[in-house]
Amino acid sequence: MAQPEYVPRSPAEKPRVYESPPRRPSSWLATRPAELRTRQPLGPRLGYPGPDQGFVLKLAERYKGQLVLTPGESEDDALAGCAAVALKRASLFGRAPVIHDLVVALAIWGFLGPADPELVRLRKPLFEGVSHPHHYMALRKIADLVPQAVLKQPHQVILRQSEQDWRQFFQRRVPAVATTATSVATKPTPTPKPSGADTDPSASHDAPSAAVATGIRPANDEVPPQQRTPAPRKQVRTQDVTELVAQAKEALLKRQMGQR
Repeated sequence: MAQPEYVPRSPAEKPRVYESPPRRPSSWLATRPAELRTRQPLGPRLGYPGPDQGFVLKLAERYKGQLVLTPGESEDDALAGCAAVALKRASLFGRAPVIHDLVVALAIWGFLGPADPELVRLRKPLFEGVSHPHHYMALRKIADLVPQAVLKQPHQVILRQSEQDWRQFFQRRVPAVATTATSVATKPTPTPKPSGADTDPSASHDAPSAAVATGIRPANDEVPPQQRTPAPRKQVRTQDVTELVAQAKEALLKRQMGQR
């Protein structure tokens, strides 16, 4: 701010003027440690980034004192766990969280009305203490349990389903085009034929089901953890590691030279 007129000022003091920061000799490069050179990695417990996610805390305040809890459950834990699910839904649509995201999450976990005792037994150990920062990984587990195929549905559809049967939210889901086909995960058992009977090669009982033939597979996040297909491991060559170390040393040397 400007200096008041009554403050004494030295005649020898030089007036302050704008000074630009030191000029960089070259353009900026992503050479810092742990710099992401690709898109945000996706996977279990890595979270779901999106814009303006802190707004979900403002939305959660509207439901304080309105949740239907059972003895031993905490309102803060319930809101924290459902806020994580709401943020996951908002990130799937590439936007900030809105009130419908939080309502959907509360409905899925049965906090908007009297819940099934089986659902209460499922959610109690999951939500216990998740409002504490030290239980962040437990918070991520709650968000990962709700499949993306469920959250991508309109909120009116999810609310109707929550009134019918909550179990359908956590079951493995297959696209509607494959509902009349044989199960993808199982293979029909061949039926033995009597000896001497005519066989038709085109009617073999070992042929894959229609769902397999069309290439339809449920997504990994919609399959129970024990049935998920493990992702192939990427082999890191020694040459690649050597190049990365050389690049890091070169960037560090340039930075030190620029500071001198």
